[in-house]
Amino acid sequence: MIFKDYFGIIGEKYRTYCAFTTAINCRVLAHFGIAARPLPCQALLRTERGNFALGYVEEVPAGQWNGHVVTLAGDWLIDCTLAGFRRLGDFPVPDVAIVTGAEPEADVLAGFEPAPGHHLLWRAPPSGTPGRLPQEPEAMVQAAARALIAAVARDLAERPGRA
Repeated sequence: MIFKDYFGIIGEKYRTYCAFTTAINCRVLAHFGIAARPLPCQALLRTERGNFALGYVEEVPAGQWNGHVVTLAGDWLIDCTLAGFRRLGDFPVPDVAIVTGAEPEADVLAGFEPAPGHHLLWRAPPSGTPGRLPQEPEAMVQAAARALIAAVARDLAERPGRA
């Protein structure tokens, strides 16, 4: 339910802001009693056209953090910023990936195939150290989290069988 209209609620421009979406996700999940934490990683997309990466790349645009971070909740990995791959090519990736079976101590944290011939993998940071995660503006994180919590609460209240 959290991700039903995620970018409609937090804003379309945040489709590639991994640290921001992860901070929001951790707040919203905690509100609903689900322990979650940021998990620095590298997202890889392997296709017949080559391999593409988000985070820990050789050439980083000025002013950007050279990393990637997702939300880890139990063995669930949540990545809300796969739109970054669409900047690199016309790839069939979802807006939000929620993958079970994540192994936070493994080299390959999780993976799945969003379309034939397209393999998404999340790996531990290649350097072995994630570096310092960007700190997002607290007021913005709180405002977005409150809006998502309110949307989920409305959806729950409207479910059949609820008083």
